[in-house]
Amino acid sequence: MDCLHSRAWAALIENRQIRYYSFRVTTTDNELLDRIRTMVKEEHELRQTPASAPGANAERLQALEVQLDQCWDLLRQRRAAREFGENPDEVAPRPAREVEGYQQ
Repeated sequence: MDCLHSRAWAALIENRQIRYYSFRVTTTDNELLDRIRTMVKEEHELRQTPASAPGANAERLQALEVQLDQCWDLLRQRRAAREFGENPDEVAPRPAREVEGYQQ
């Protein structure tokens, strides 16, 4: 799943099929955390599963890493908005390029 923005469509390539996920306009912190847990579980499973061909899981792992970064960023933005008295539902998720450009 993707946290690019709350009305995002994420196309994920898995086994040569494209799956689309849509998101409601409003996402709660708990929904984001559930999504993060699901993606972390999938990431761990992919890392433990031997790929039939070199790099077979690489694309999916790359997509998961980006999506996880976006979800964590969105969750941090929501928490910061709440802390400063702003509406967390008005937080705009950041594009992958921006989130991936952050220093670790």
